[in-house]
Amino acid sequence: MSGEQADQYKQMRDEFLLELETEEVVAVDVAIAKYEKLSQIMCGFILNESGEARVLVEPERNPRLATLSDLLRQIEGKVVIIYRHRYTFEILSSALKVHFPAYIKGGMKPDETTEQKRRFNEDPRCRHILGQADAIKYGHTLLGGADPKDHCSTMIFFESSYSLDTRTQDEDRIHRRGQIGENVLYIDLSGSDIDRRVVRALQKKEDLYDAVFSKLKASAPLEADEATL
Repeated sequence: MSGEQADQYKQMRDEFLLELETEEVVAVDVAIAKYEKLSQIMCGFILNESGEARVLVEPERNPRLATLSDLLRQIEGKVVIIYRHRYTFEILSSALKVHFPAYIKGGMKPDETTEQKRRFNEDPRCRHILGQADAIKYGHTLLGGADPKDHCSTMIFFESSYSLDTRTQDEDRIHRRGQIGENVLYIDLSGSDIDRRVVRALQKKEDLYDAVFSKLKASAPLEADEATL
């Protein structure tokens, strides 16, 4: 994280730790809302009560975007990039505009979605598709072309969903009949303790609240690597 991201993250995290210490019961939906805010900070922005985004770090200095760009340069074949928030789409589509990425997001008409999938699966010039986690999870095959250099066997989670159903369904978009070979690669961008706890909870199919929040009081302060991504 950049300096301002790390400061915002620590402030919100400390406030939530205080809430855990002073309240006998913290509702799951409240806990998830707190995680939502921390997740936004990790991506370089935070939404206010009216849903407007306040940018914490400009895209050209955003460590998460820089990490994504580095990964995309190293991966052979096409890539599905998963995000969650509407403003994240704006960040990603702007940062990757020279690659003309396809996209699937909420509110699209069926023919629009079909055209975007066609671009990704059939056009060798279209190397990436941006998929909103809940919009992309059912009924889409995103394998790219038959040629290995145009095929897709990699999915990057720019943001992770805390829903196990959404996560597994998203993963299935590239893990299905027609996949070349047996192996697919899933990459989670993780820059904080909570990011890692969410991924571990999904891997172990644990209850998210218990896995992510029950041990926060005992968590150590931000480690060096968490302050740099």
